[in-house]
Amino acid sequence: MSHNEILNLAYALFLSYLKHNKVMDLQETEAGREYLAKCERMKVTIPDFAKLKQATGYKAKVGE
Repeated sequence: MSHNEILNLAYALFLSYLKHNKVMDLQETEAGREYLAKCERMKVTIPDFAKLKQATGYKAKVGE
């Protein structure tokens, strides 16, 4: 794309291209892939209760 074509893009479309380019650059290195994996983990809003129980040493009550 030429400079003028980029300037005439809709703002949302420009940001979409910019994000896509940044992700592609990050995927090229191991550190970038780790960063993207951390970003994906940060998006998770529902806790994994099984992992929390293992990490905290939670013991179920007798009879549960």
